[in-house]
Amino acid sequence: MILYSEINVLADCNLNNWVNFLPPAMRNEIRRKKFLSDQKATLIGRLMLFHNLKREGRINLIAEWQRDQSNKPYINGWKFFNISHSYEIVVFASDDKSIGIDIERLEEINYLEISEHFHIQEREFIMNAECTQSAFYEIWVKKEAFLKAVGIGITNGLKEFNCIGDEVRYKAHIWYFQKLEIHKDYMCYLCTSKKEYNIIINEFHLDNVYLLYN
Repeated sequence: MILYSEINVLADCNLNNWVNFLPPAMRNEIRRKKFLSDQKATLIGRLMLFHNLKREGRINLIAEWQRDQSNKPYINGWKFFNISHSYEIVVFASDDKSIGIDIERLEEINYLEISEHFHIQEREFIMNAECTQSAFYEIWVKKEAFLKAVGIGITNGLKEFNCIGDEVRYKAHIWYFQKLEIHKDYMCYLCTSKKEYNIIINEFHLDNVYLLYN
């Protein structure tokens, strides 16, 4: 299940009302965010989780929200899930096996400096591409999704694995990439341990949370 939403569906004046749907630890995490846009994006991601748990009759598990040593969120006794946001878009993915999702807005950045930390074949792929900026984002978003799926931090070394193709091998396991068409101005990839993955993408609506809550 893939959910996506723009943060502007949440009016600034209603932020505190929606925060109160969540347990205290999540409320505090949201309110510690410096920028309003980050507060809204984080809140929507948590409400996507709330929506899925409530729909399955497992809303009591939301209090079990934790993070592992790599800062990856998890809930004991429930599915694997992952959340990503970039500027105005939030995406949420959940599955019965480990999963990673990443989204980035396509914009002009100094990709040469970042790509110095990539695998040598990835750097060659980017430099030889017709659109180097797009090729950089393809690799970068795949890497982020992969790191989230396997639960390792970026400090483990971006040069150690090659994400040019549709799959990447890590510790004798193969992980698969699928591109998600969420928004024309963004690059989004899903990383899973399953080659055949039935992707269902739905737009997230705050009204669904309200209806399930009441």
